Amino acid sequence: MSDKDEQLKVEGKDLRRENHGDQGHNEISIAPLLSDLVAFADELNTRNVRETEANQKFRESQLRWQKYYVVTTAIFSAFIFCVLYAFYSVANRLAKATESEVKVGSAQLRMFDQQRSIGEATISAMKAQLAAQLAIDRPVVAPNAIFSAKVGKSPQSWTELKPNGIPPRTVAVSWHNSGNSIATDFVQTGEVISVKAGDPPPLLPECDETHPPQKQQNMTSLAPDNTMFSLWSGKGEIDPTSVEKGQMIYVVGCAYYNGLNGSRTFFSDVCLIWTADQQTQFQSCLDSNRNYVH
Repeated sequence: MSDKDEQLKVEGKDLRRENHGDQGHNEISIAPLLSDLVAFADELNTRNVRETEANQKFRESQLRWQKYYVVTTAIFSAFIFCVLYAFYSVANRLAKATESEVKVGSAQLRMFDQQRSIGEATISAMKAQLAAQLAIDRPVVAPNAIFSAKVGKSPQSWTELKPNGIPPRTVAVSWHNSGNSIATDFVQTGEVISVKAGDPPPLLPECDETHPPQKQQNMTSLAPDNTMFSLWSGKGEIDPTSVEKGQMIYVVGCAYYNGLNGSRTFFSDVCLIWTADQQTQFQSCLDSNRNYVH
């Protein structure tokens, strides 16, 4: 072997030693890294355990509140049910009591109706007896005829006009005493009045039953089954075409008179409507509260 070869071997050995030394000097230790990883894993595990324990406690708290809510709701529902049942029981008792009261009330109403019918029959009989008694003991003066009239030269003179379809300006009223007693202090008043169709029958201010007139000089007496006449006119002119213009012609008035002893004042109301009918010129008012004798 030549010197050159030996030199190459020596250089090769030295080179391997140098490389071997460099590898030993550059080697990295992993123990600290593993320790950090283990510590980090322990920390994560601890954190997870704590979070799990916190979640478990939160769930337990929610379960407790849910249990309390369920129990409270059940108790409240039971209380509401008891209250409703109590109300139902009271209402049922009241309904039964009301039904009983209704039956009793219906029976009482039937009894009252029977009593009312008996009372009405009794009152009707008493009225009939009273009317008969009054007819015996009192005068009854009312108009028994009325005519269209024309006034003569004297105040009490008049002539009857035949029906001609023209509204009367003056009428003659025939007063007849159909009672069994003389009528004293007899005074009467009345008018011919034109009123718009549809209006109620007029009532004279002088014909107030509660305010009889004071004694006058022109008062007269009327014996039983006797007749006297009075003339009534309108305060204004009666338009002959008033009916065609939607007017109605009324003859209204009244009379006051006393009995023989003068202790009571009697009253007669008069309300008639003029019609163009030549057979029945004057008809009673449609108001049932008119044309009465008290």
